[in-house]
Amino acid sequence: MANAEAVQIERHDDAINILKKYCFMDTCVVCDNPDYHGTYLLAKKQEQRQRIYDNLDQNTKQLLDRVVQDTHLSISDPFSIKRIVSDFIGGGTASELCDLKKQLDDYVHSIGDMMINDLLHCFDGTSLLNDFDEYTILVSTAPKLDSEELLFIEDIISENIGKDITIERDDEKNYRILTNFF
Repeated sequence: MANAEAVQIERHDDAINILKKYCFMDTCVVCDNPDYHGTYLLAKKQEQRQRIYDNLDQNTKQLLDRVVQDTHLSISDPFSIKRIVSDFIGGGTASELCDLKKQLDDYVHSIGDMMINDLLHCFDGTSLLNDFDEYTILVSTAPKLDSEELLFIEDIISENIGKDITIERDDEKNYRILTNFF
């Protein structure tokens, strides 16, 4: 995996980006050299970069593509992931990479613990838990009537109010009294 040339990929990419932007100029934008041939230098850098990349093994290519070339890490890299992976690819030891993995694992576990703690306490100071307990009691003590009992209740209500009614259960298993108009 170690490849000292691999670290040159990023340097070539930086040079290629500058050359793409300023290849039309008559002098070098970096050193003011009047003997500047931007198009030629751009093609040469692109060729060198491709040669280096083509000679890398598949694992190194994946690390370069997924980590070192990741534009998000160019914007913000508080764990120095890009530098650590680049050093490892360039021939460094795995100890710094292992330390990074442990540090990231610790942060992931810590974030998980904090989220669980926040979830456990997000309803502190509200009546939600009491309301839920009350709801559970109401649901468990709700009357359960069979069809014979429902017919009997329908008859009593109909006789007393003088209207024909029907008692039905809705989708949430609540009883509904419907007035029948004929």
